[in-house]
Amino acid sequence: MQFQAVKAAIQATLTAQANGFFLTVGSAQRSTSSDDLQVLPVVQVYFHQTEFDPARGTNRGRKNGDVTYKVALLIAAPSQGDISTLSQNPTFSEVAQAIQNMIPANDLADAAFDQLVSDVWNILENPVNIGACFGLGPGAFSNFWISSVQKSAPVTQGEAVVIAGSADITLRLNEIPVSATPVAGNGSDTKLAAAIDQTADPKTVGFNPNVVRDPKFSTEDLGQKVGN
Repeated sequence: MQFQAVKAAIQATLTAQANGFFLTVGSAQRSTSSDDLQVLPVVQVYFHQTEFDPARGTNRGRKNGDVTYKVALLIAAPSQGDISTLSQNPTFSEVAQAIQNMIPANDLADAAFDQLVSDVWNILENPVNIGACFGLGPGAFSNFWISSVQKSAPVTQGEAVVIAGSADITLRLNEIPVSATPVAGNGSDTKLAAAIDQTADPKTVGFNPNVVRDPKFSTEDLGQKVGN
């Protein structure tokens, strides 16, 4: 169905334009550890629902539907800090300063998630991508819209903090059911050809190859004074 083709096109576009900033995976469930997420954030596209409107379709045949996709976003970040002084017999004050200088994992994960949203949003909202319907060609769908983006609270997993979220995409497309018993249609030849009636009076109607001027008009009278 068309919603499957659109989902695959969105996923392919994100994969092609990720530029190494995130990893795009399919809709199948995938086990991802926090260590994997610290290397690359994960983006996942999956179909959520379709709402068909009877007013924009037919009982038999073409159906017009509003489709919703969810783009899952997942990021993780570890705590970072300069602990080189801790291996050089540091004093108590030096240890305290090193701990104070460490960047909290929550802040790193939060900033990384926001950047992931920016990267994905700009790819999806790129006018070139939307105009080409993500490679499917103009007219494959309409009314493309990112209706919302959500972010969860940070969750600690081992030495890392994980943040998950999603973006909701809505668009409108047509679904055309395949007939169970296909039947070839009958076409009609609509080519028009002019026919010359050799018996018609050329001064009143029809075409005549020997008449070079329309007999219904007298061009000699044009421009002459009429009346007194």
